[in-house]
Amino acid sequence: MQTYEITFISIDEKGAEAVEKILKDAEAEILDKQELGQKKLAYPIKKQQNGFYSSYFVKVATDKVAQIEKKINLQKLILRVLIVKKHQASSQTPVLLTQEKTATSPEKTEAKEKVVTEPAVETTEKAKETPEDVIEETKEEVVEEKKEVKPAKAAKPAKSENKEAEKKKETDKKEEEKERLKKLEEKLDELLKD
Repeated sequence: MQTYEITFISIDEKGAEAVEKILKDAEAEILDKQELGQKKLAYPIKKQQNGFYSSYFVKVATDKVAQIEKKINLQKLILRVLIVKKHQASSQTPVLLTQEKTATSPEKTEAKEKVVTEPAVETTEKAKETPEDVIEETKEEVVEEKKEVKPAKAAKPAKSENKEAEKKKETDKKEEEKERLKKLEEKLDELLKD
């Protein structure tokens, strides 16, 4: 049995019921379910402008995942589905963000974190890193990449050298053409004198 996160967008709330039925038929154990509510879609999907977002954490046999995904995709109420395998190598628990309306101002929404518990597993050095450490490492990598790009700008003089060489060739051609025209005029003058 492996832990998976199944996130889907449905036309209405009944889509979640259909997915739960499919999961029960596949003998999946639902660890946590999160209804994220109705949201406006960035672009129409199956002619729908809005969708209900839901996310489920389930334990299911690996060989049944493809079957579950196929059955969910066949549902007319489901617009999109994403199934992601959750790695158990880290002791960090998955965090889902939900939005709840605050009692003080109905226009503003407040993000609330909900922690899903998983069995404790031996941590690795990578799992001990905080998001700030990861961000710093990423920034350092980006800075190193930028430093590598700067020497490429030194290649521009080669282009200007090419342009200068082309201009020189053009001027040489013009001079040759002038010399040729002079010789032709001289021959023409000789012929006319005779």
